[in-house]
Amino acid sequence: MNTFLREEAVRYAPFLGCFLAVGYLWLQHHRLYSVVRRVDRRVVVANLALLCLVVLIPWLAQVGSAYAGLRTPHLMFAAGQVASGSALLGAGLHLRRAGLFVPGLSREAGRVILWRIAVLPVAWSGAFVLTLAGPIWIAAGWPLVVLGSVLVRRFVGPVDEMVGEGGTSEEDVEVEPPRSARQLPSLVRIEGFSDNLFAFGVTALVFQLQVPDRVATSESDLLRYLGEQFDPNLTGYVLGFAVMGLLWTLHVSHFALIERHGRRLATWNLVHLMTIAVLPFTTLLYSDVRYGTTTLLFAASAALAGLSAALMWTYVTREGLQVGWMSGPRLRATSSRAYALPAVMAASLPVAWWVPAVAPLVWLGGAAAASVRWPVLDATAVEAAPPGPAA
Repeated sequence: MNTFLREEAVRYAPFLGCFLAVGYLWLQHHRLYSVVRRVDRRVVVANLALLCLVVLIPWLAQVGSAYAGLRTPHLMFAAGQVASGSALLGAGLHLRRAGLFVPGLSREAGRVILWRIAVLPVAWSGAFVLTLAGPIWIAAGWPLVVLGSVLVRRFVGPVDEMVGEGGTSEEDVEVEPPRSARQLPSLVRIEGFSDNLFAFGVTALVFQLQVPDRVATSESDLLRYLGEQFDPNLTGYVLGFAVMGLLWTLHVSHFALIERHGRRLATWNLVHLMTIAVLPFTTLLYSDVRYGTTTLLFAASAALAGLSAALMWTYVTREGLQVGWMSGPRLRATSSRAYALPAVMAASLPVAWWVPAVAPLVWLGGAAAASVRWPVLDATAVEAAPPGPAA
């Protein structure tokens, strides 16, 4: 047993390093969103991109532990940290530029929070450059993060003293309670249950990325092996995450517009979640066996999930459960967007069967066109806007 523990000791350091990396990222994410008044579409997209990267971090750490003597896996880990930190920093900069922070947050406090986030991509960029000289230098990433945090605290300011409890500045600030706080408890339970299932679903997508056996002896062997074995799986993971992320965005935007609980709302939501739970399985099939059949199953399952979401929104509008100010063009645009995803996925079924390689282009192109034509309605922005003529 002692021999086994000594041989496996190389895996302990990557586990600790992965925990620290994710923990620091979560801490900065928590600090940033604790002072956010509301979010818009760009912030939601940036956060989904961040989560897509965060879910990959444990796998990158495992590859690094399996090939500790090679530079490539450590460079991949450092690049993942840089990308994650950059996504969070981009969201923070947009939040400040768009004025989405709580009204009482001082400019100095916002600046400190953004500098703390900037430490992550800057420090791991330095670790990436150092790792080019040798794999052992990946360990410099964490000391650089600590050094950057100390420098920010010394020359910019301590964030904990500028931001008080509850995410507000030291000044007394009255902020309108979030929409969920004004909803019926039953609606909050439906949203919470749904969010948990979506979170588990997107996490399950990464289970298909297994750590390669220790068969590579050089950088070129490892790169070739990763390209042959994991490019289909990684592509499937990204596509599956994008589909589930879009469906989650629609779910959140729809429930932000619901203010009353119909008799069958929970039933419609369960039907929708049942179709969501199937997506990780069809994504795994699509990744492992890239044939017309598996591509068709993935497109069909995504179309069914989108259709169930659209039918649930149709039930909401038919029963009049949406907010009172939503009518006319807004209602028609939201309904059109609800049916856009299942329409795109259904239209791609012949392409998925006959030309599977072209199907992802149809999915991404259709989703992008639908997003431009019918953008997600920001309910909090509409409610905060001054009264005016009805749309």
